[in-house]
Amino acid sequence: MYQQKQAVIISQHSPACHQLSGLLNNHGWNTTLTDANSGFHTIFKLNPSLFIADIEAPGCHGIALLQWMHKFNPDSCTTAALCRGGNTPAMRLARQAGVHGFFYLNAGGSLDYQRGLTRELQRENKNIRRSHRQTHASAPGTIVTALSLSCHNNHTIDSYASPPHHKEEQHV
Repeated sequence: MYQQKQAVIISQHSPACHQLSGLLNNHGWNTTLTDANSGFHTIFKLNPSLFIADIEAPGCHGIALLQWMHKFNPDSCTTAALCRGGNTPAMRLARQAGVHGFFYLNAGGSLDYQRGLTRELQRENKNIRRSHRQTHASAPGTIVTALSLSCHNNHTIDSYASPPHHKEEQHV
């Protein structure tokens, strides 16, 4: 039985986070959006395959979370950072914490589809659609296609086409 991969995004809720969640959902990831207040608890509870931390939003503690993941779970999870880019001190610290890649924001605060891991996911999405059309045309009923997103340091993010799910942490 196939178990869907889990992704956790820790950031303040914003249009970019919802765009990123939707993009990952389209690639078969079950995503959970949460803020830094429940970050460590959510990581322990969900044990994600992909962990994305906002390294620029005030109060998100993204660098600390990435450093913690690198120290205590270095091989169990692929890590990525959400940022504006520009080789900032926060980006350099994220690289030192072993981050595998970056999801960039544009000047308006939305997800930038022209750079980083977002661009790679978009490129893979086009390849999946092309493969889907070829597979569907040659063998009807055989539609499941594998997605592999190459990141820095020869790491990969693997997911498979399956129904998308999205949930937000509820705070009481």
